[in-house]
Amino acid sequence: MAQHKIKMLRGSLPFVERSNLTILGAIATGARDRVLSCLQRNIGHPDAIAAELGLSRAAVDSHLADLVRYGVLERYPVPSQGNKPKTFYRFTSEGRTFLEDLEAGVEAHRRRLAAAQQAEIDRLETDFLKGEIDEQEFRRRRGALKEKWNGLSDMGL
Repeated sequence: MAQHKIKMLRGSLPFVERSNLTILGAIATGARDRVLSCLQRNIGHPDAIAAELGLSRAAVDSHLADLVRYGVLERYPVPSQGNKPKTFYRFTSEGRTFLEDLEAGVEAHRRRLAAAQQAEIDRLETDFLKGEIDEQEFRRRRGALKEKWNGLSDMGL
């Protein structure tokens, strides 16, 4: 199988193309997200990651291998006393940039959603104050908006 690599346009969000969607799918599992979180905190050895997350070493190795295959992580040896070098993992520069841009994109999307939410509330209040809707309709619509935005919030948006 051909290796998928992260394709970036420097200074912008990642291209949304099949290979990036594949990478996003590869990192969008709960366990891999937690593995990446360990690496962001400089926990780079598979044994330490497994202990931190309460996962088996085999499960961690499998997640790390996939993340290396997609170009998000790379292996590097660290000498150890009298033994063969230990293998640690770290982000590739492309992997780090991909995740940083992804986080920035998600945050920008959250800000747009918050602005849209406020605009809907403002329009509703304006309609009520102008007398275009009565109090009962105002409360009904406000409840519906609250439900809508709470649903998005529950999804992490």
